[in-house]
Amino acid sequence: MPRLTLTLLSLFFSALLTIDDTAVDRGQGDERWAEHNYTNALEILLPNRAAVESRFAKDLKWVLSGRVLPPHEENELGFFLQRDYQGQAQLTIIRPRRDSIIMQLRALRKEFPDASLDRILGHVSLEHKRMAASDHPEVGLLADQFEEVRMSPVPPLDLFMDATGYEFWIETKWGSRTSILLSGPGSQALKQQHPLVLWAEGLRRFAARDSSK
Repeated sequence: MPRLTLTLLSLFFSALLTIDDTAVDRGQGDERWAEHNYTNALEILLPNRAAVESRFAKDLKWVLSGRVLPPHEENELGFFLQRDYQGQAQLTIIRPRRDSIIMQLRALRKEFPDASLDRILGHVSLEHKRMAASDHPEVGLLADQFEEVRMSPVPPLDLFMDATGYEFWIETKWGSRTSILLSGPGSQALKQQHPLVLWAEGLRRFAARDSSK
């Protein structure tokens, strides 16, 4: 085979390998970018401590803000639960409309490689749903069960593979507040080790039933 032909073939295959490596590098870059910005994205998109303070109205008895963060790209869940002095409860659920937030970040970074985090977050698809106990009796039951939770002030020492994270911020009318960060085995576990995790999984089941309606 002529030397010129061999040279051209060598350049052609070298170019193919370069293109393939570039694609792999770009894909890994999108993955790293999403992982690096995931915590900041959650702070902006889902409830947090500051959101509790901003939602407090004069007639409220207490406000709970929380997040459930499962592994393996399962959909995250954010929520607000509040009860007033008349006993009325209201629940707001915030969740991805389709893929999880982390998966949406990866896809949007690929679609808008030069965009800022704020711009990309504007494209994340979330559902916000507010429900009152007057229309959804289960909301009042969730508030009752939350008030009845009894637990040790010492967090559990259990370790879980592929743990689900649970984050809670609670504030009462006169300024008492509590923050609790827990982990658990997730929704598929036959038994939950912590009463607050057990309560949160009940909330997840209610949210899942509501989304299927």
